[in-house]
Amino acid sequence: MHEYGLMEAVLAQAAEEMDRLGSFEVEALRIQVGRLAAASPEALVTAFLALAAGTRFEDAALELEDAPGRLRCESCGAEGLPDEIGLEEPEDHGPWLCPRCGYLLHALEGTGLRLLQIRFRVQDDPNIEVVEGAQRRR
Repeated sequence: MHEYGLMEAVLAQAAEEMDRLGSFEVEALRIQVGRLAAASPEALVTAFLALAAGTRFEDAALELEDAPGRLRCESCGAEGLPDEIGLEEPEDHGPWLCPRCGYLLHALEGTGLRLLQIRFRVQDDPNIEVVEGAQRRR
C-alpha cells in the first residue's frame, strides 16, 4: 500500500517540526492530498492510525484536504488542471498523455502529500503563551 509510505514521510516531517518547536500535545494534523498521488483517503487514514499508534500523534485528528494536480506538456505547452487541458480526471500515477498532441505530460504539482499544519492543544500553563496559533515557552 503506497499510502503507508506517503503517510510515513509526512509523519516524519511533522516529528521533525515538533522536535524543532518543542514538546507539545498535538490536536490535529492537516494534510493536503494531491489528486495525482492516486492515494485513497481511507487507506491514508488506516496508515495514519497504524503509524501514529504509540507516538505523540496517537491522539491527534487527521484532516485531509484535496489538492488538484497540475500537468504540463513539454511538446505543445499545454498546462493546467487535468480537465482544463482536456484530460479526463486521472486515476493513477500516469503516465498521462496530452490530449492535444499525444506527448507525455509532466506533473507539476499534486503528486503527493503535503503537511499544511500541526495544531496543538492549548494547555493551561503559565509558562506557555499562544502566539498566532502556536504555543511557545516563556
